[in-house]
Amino acid sequence: MTPESNTETPTTDATVEQIRKEAARVSALKKRRRWLKGFLCLLVLVITWVITVQLANMVMKGSDYDHPLFVAAIDGMFFVIFGGRMPFRALKYGFRIFFRRLHVLFGTNESVPLLDPNDTRVSYGSGVSDDDFSSNVDKIDRKTAVVHVRSVESEPKPLRTGNVVAMGAVIAFIYFISGACATTALKYTSGSNETVLSTTSSLFSLLLGVLFSVEKFTWSKLAAIATSICGICLVTFLDKTTSEMVTGVLGLGSASLEAVLGNFLCLLAAMAYSGFLVLMKWMLGRQEKSKDCDAIMYTTLGLSTIAFVPPILFLADLFGVEEFSFPHDPKIFAAVFFCGLLNAVSDYCASVASLLTSPLVTSLSLSTAIPLSMICDSFFFQTVHISPWYYVGILMIFTSFVFTSVEDESEQ
Repeated sequence: MTPESNTETPTTDATVEQIRKEAARVSALKKRRRWLKGFLCLLVLVITWVITVQLANMVMKGSDYDHPLFVAAIDGMFFVIFGGRMPFRALKYGFRIFFRRLHVLFGTNESVPLLDPNDTRVSYGSGVSDDDFSSNVDKIDRKTAVVHVRSVESEPKPLRTGNVVAMGAVIAFIYFISGACATTALKYTSGSNETVLSTTSSLFSLLLGVLFSVEKFTWSKLAAIATSICGICLVTFLDKTTSEMVTGVLGLGSASLEAVLGNFLCLLAAMAYSGFLVLMKWMLGRQEKSKDCDAIMYTTLGLSTIAFVPPILFLADLFGVEEFSFPHDPKIFAAVFFCGLLNAVSDYCASVASLLTSPLVTSLSLSTAIPLSMICDSFFFQTVHISPWYYVGILMIFTSFVFTSVEDESEQ
């Protein structure tokens, strides 16, 4: 018995080590594919964001239709589309159950045995009996049981459907606040100020992500955020002096009260959008094993917007904040419709990308869309940027995004 046990132990250890290496390889491959899917979502996010901005500039520039609350409501309502696959999945499941019952009623009751009951030994490879295989499995299980139990205990408990619906309604309200504040801020502050202040969403994403344990804080990430914001400042305030830039951002001017209000709304919009990304990551990350959780979440987002936005629009009309009316010009109506659809697609990709990568990477990817949008402006509106600081700012923006993306991939 002793020689056999001595020969079995190295074989078992080698088998355990081989299984661990294979599991690590499969896990690394799965994480890399997951990260690449997230990067693809970021690409779609940036493209749709740039198209939305250009569509709004070309069609709605010079229009007197000023209804930010209505535009924000349109954006949120389109989330119903991304939850629409849930009814089809339920229909498919119903057909599957129906045909299974037909097979039970009209099919044969005879069953074919998978194994010959007369066999006393079953081969699991080259001359390994079932007794030897069971012995090896027991040894492997004893060595990997602790790791398995720890991994199961570390997984967050999935939420119930009612909790998912309740959180979906809260996230819908936060998303509406983000869109409404971002659009309303343009009444009181300049587009360049809003551009710079909107990049602070990356800072809020890092802080809120650490608070909800979906992000790891590192000084390198904070440095990347600072680099991105500095790059945005160089690109946006290209034609202004340092004093003019500081005066504009702080709202120190003739209409300082309106400027401060506009800048405050920009910061509130950035914080709300970061909360949207982080909460979506926190919610969907806990429900990864549920096939219907994402569909329930996006359906709740759309239906909640449809439910609570009309009373808000009615109160805004009642108190004279915003008159409730549809665009009279068909071009303006089409622009509002397609901008809302593209914004919903963009933010859907943002939520999926934040789940596959991180909310910080998603926020920084939006910063890369700003110089791309300005490049499109130079192509469509014949604006030329000849200052070298413009290209330095673009380099800083993309460098911070690439650095954070690589660090995030290493953390996956």
